[in-house]
Amino acid sequence: MEQKGKRIQAVEKAVLLMDVLWKERRELSLAELGKLTQMAKSSIHITLMTLMDSSLVTQNPENGKYYLGHHAYELGCAASMPWEILPVAEHHMNRVVEQYGISMYLGKRCGDEIVLIKNVEPNYDVVISSPQGGRIPMYGCAQGKCILAQLPEAELERYLRNCQFKSYTMLPAYNAEELRKELLMIRNQGFSTSQMLRTGTRSVGAPIFDRNGRCEYGLAAVGLSKGPLSIETFTKTRDIVMQTAHGITIELQRPSSWRGY
Repeated sequence: MEQKGKRIQAVEKAVLLMDVLWKERRELSLAELGKLTQMAKSSIHITLMTLMDSSLVTQNPENGKYYLGHHAYELGCAASMPWEILPVAEHHMNRVVEQYGISMYLGKRCGDEIVLIKNVEPNYDVVISSPQGGRIPMYGCAQGKCILAQLPEAELERYLRNCQFKSYTMLPAYNAEELRKELLMIRNQGFSTSQMLRTGTRSVGAPIFDRNGRCEYGLAAVGLSKGPLSIETFTKTRDIVMQTAHGITIELQRPSSWRGY
């Protein structure tokens, strides 16, 4: 969520460059960075040199292109340390993947978006979801809709009022009224669904609550389907996701000394 206040231009430029490298997830040349950021090449170069001094960005000596450095990885790992959900959720997600061969994705609310903080997938050649660390609008995925359904009314009203809806499927984009109706249904039934018709990806999600009763996390099973899921397959997947999310919730609400991880 954007915070208004005094801005330091040099820091904003550095963050913009690192954001582009993160979003593109590939090495980029100076010219590519200029095209993607609309910054002057001289400004990009001096900013990159500063970031490289701190190992936040690295340069490939063979092609001269830039990518995120190892210190960016170290910072990301340190940022996740307070998230006590990770070892708990990973234990439960691994069990489901091993037993049922279902891909599981844990999302954390970050402002008005979801960041995928743990992906556990069977040993397939094809990855069917956004990469770990990927960011998705809350209304655009099963995990996010589960969280939205649990928001207090005033917070949900602010979200719906400020949200700029885009279509992430071949279906028309949401509007606030339609999303509110779906969220009420999700809150009552305890799970959400999402489908990407363009790729055939379908997901079922369930909310996870921390020890204070807040819902900041959502868990989803994601799979591919050529056509409508059978009632039997959908019911089985739904039950697995809801039971797994409930199991994670129960453990999060216990004292940490009770856990065996």
